[in-house]
Amino acid sequence: MAQALLQASRQWRHHIRREQLCVKEQWQQYLGLCGIWQGTWQRFAADADGKLTPKDQFCAVCAPVPADDGESVHHTNRYPEASRPPGREAHLREDGLFEVDFGRFDKASFQFPFGPHSVAVYGPGCAVMAPAVLRTGQGVVALELISVARSRRQRLVALWRSHEESASVAALDSVTAISEALSESGTSQTAEQATGQELNSDEEGLYQFGGERGFQAILPRRLPLGPAAKADVGLSWQPAEQDARAGVVAVFSNGEISEIRTSG
Repeated sequence: MAQALLQASRQWRHHIRREQLCVKEQWQQYLGLCGIWQGTWQRFAADADGKLTPKDQFCAVCAPVPADDGESVHHTNRYPEASRPPGREAHLREDGLFEVDFGRFDKASFQFPFGPHSVAVYGPGCAVMAPAVLRTGQGVVALELISVARSRRQRLVALWRSHEESASVAALDSVTAISEALSESGTSQTAEQATGQELNSDEEGLYQFGGERGFQAILPRRLPLGPAAKADVGLSWQPAEQDARAGVVAVFSNGEISEIRTSG
């Protein structure tokens, strides 16, 4: 079934090649993903066989908000106290959520969301954020996928880990599946429920997260590392009142993102 998703992605309208990126166009695509997004976050832990076991599920707010002049974006997230990320300063809001400040991004920094060793590629209604290079022995690989349609958004954050300096693969360690809606108020009280069941992938790494949007994702149980690394990572879902599925696929070749495909 993973091959079916990948085959469908080859027919999607937009293939964005990394070497052809234009900063001005990328910035506009980035601004199109901004706003105040409220939703349900479901965290999973992965075992050695790639089985995902649900951990905490909670409602939170993701708020990358552009400045009035459109020249920068201030990104904050708002979490319940028990679910806020460790090691980050947070302040308590009047609504009871804890706000974490992830900083301001401008045209010089938005393509490096996790620092100088990361890269972001944006397309119509989508984004992929990943390491700039999948290095041999890389201890942690963090990747985020975003797909937007009709004021709804699906996100997936995945972590792979390796424990040897010469490791040529990293094992899937954890996954967070996020379903969101664009909000005016910035509260997190009306988010839909995500699946709380254990999940197994098929042999090709396809996970069926389910839910009312039919959320599915391709996540390799073992992610190749090094200069010859090749991999496909992606997500697909069904927006309401839309015949075609939406999604984004990141194609890694020679140890880095070569292109992203999106339904647009």
